Amino acid sequence: MSLNKLSIFELQSLIQKKEIKVSELVKDCISQISDRDEQVKAWVDFNSNDALKNAELIDNQDQLLGPLHGIPVGMKDIIDVSGISCSRGSIIYSNRIATTDAHIVSLIKGAGSFVLGKTITTEFASGNPNVTCNPHNLDYTPGGSSSGSAAAVADYMVPYAFGTQTAGSMIRPAAFCGIPAIKPSFGTISRAGLSYVADSLDTIGWFARDVRDLGIVYNALTGNDVRFDKDGDLKKLKIGICKTPDWDNAENLIQDLFEELEINLSQSNIQYDHVELPKEFSLLGEVQNRIMCKEMTFWLEDEWANHHSQLSAYIIERLDFGKTISSEQILLDNILLEHSRKKMTSLFDDYDFIITPSAPGPAPEGLLSTGNSVFNRMWTALHLPCVNIPIKKSENGLPIGVQIVGKFKNDATLLESAKFIQDFISEQY
Repeated sequence: MSLNKLSIFELQSLIQKKEIKVSELVKDCISQISDRDEQVKAWVDFNSNDALKNAELIDNQDQLLGPLHGIPVGMKDIIDVSGISCSRGSIIYSNRIATTDAHIVSLIKGAGSFVLGKTITTEFASGNPNVTCNPHNLDYTPGGSSSGSAAAVADYMVPYAFGTQTAGSMIRPAAFCGIPAIKPSFGTISRAGLSYVADSLDTIGWFARDVRDLGIVYNALTGNDVRFDKDGDLKKLKIGICKTPDWDNAENLIQDLFEELEINLSQSNIQYDHVELPKEFSLLGEVQNRIMCKEMTFWLEDEWANHHSQLSAYIIERLDFGKTISSEQILLDNILLEHSRKKMTSLFDDYDFIITPSAPGPAPEGLLSTGNSVFNRMWTALHLPCVNIPIKKSENGLPIGVQIVGKFKNDATLLESAKFIQDFISEQY
């Protein structure tokens, strides 16, 4: 039995019953990393000796340390872990060592988990690709900016991993790599110890290999009680299908997939409605981009002024654009966003969740782009919780996912609904 391929749910039981040792699990993770990471390139800082020492310390504990006891995790390289490098995907910080733990790291350690290593991010968690490859086909992008975290989980190197989303950096890599992920409601998880990109948008999320595992981590971090032992009946839920104003960007494969999904729902006597968003929502993708680029000019001000030659052309172009945006424009954008968020709150009086594309298609070929976040930007700007659910593979074996969007601060219910959808999909495809 390869322990690294088991879910958190399965590992919890085995570890708590002392049927396996944490060090045995970590040895299997190390073996997978040794076999595959030279090709996949998911990790930027990984020390097998330190990983084994941490595992053995936990094995020697007389009692459980928490709900994630002994479960290793990957941490995106913009999140500080004391004593480990945090380069932010930039050569500027290649020698930076964090001196304290980010709040999220303290939370997972308090829950009994431990950091296996740091996963590769794109430069400053933006759109400039790094070296990570898609584990399903090394010639294709894994998405970004949380490239290494998504690839490491998808390739069975670690049971779960943290990333961040400012535009589409959780949901898109999850879709391209064929794994579940959650971008929680904005503000759910403290970002203390995170290197910001755009502080009104940045959200910490996590990848796993099963929706149930997303919920286990959510419970451990928030003290909530997502329940997956309920009998799931989609017939009792109010489902909306939203193609969004950006539907024309969806590849034929995605458009056909949604037609197929609607047929399967109808044949299973599951009711759904088509959700038509207000006309002004077509502006929200541009709004998100303007706010992100404007806020980047603040958070990367020192790098712009003192390390300009070490910035990529992509980052410079983003910052140049941000500097052209007036404060008056940002004020208008935020007014529109607040108005739109209120409209979404009212809309969710009629729906339990919305199904929408995670990405325009499967992962694009090549490593010169992380893909298009057009189906993520609006939801991120609206601060709504989103979950990617893998649904099938393309003819060339690349994963395709759907995005489940829920009401603001209703993440627990969204995760329960996502489990119902995951189970429905597993029966249909």
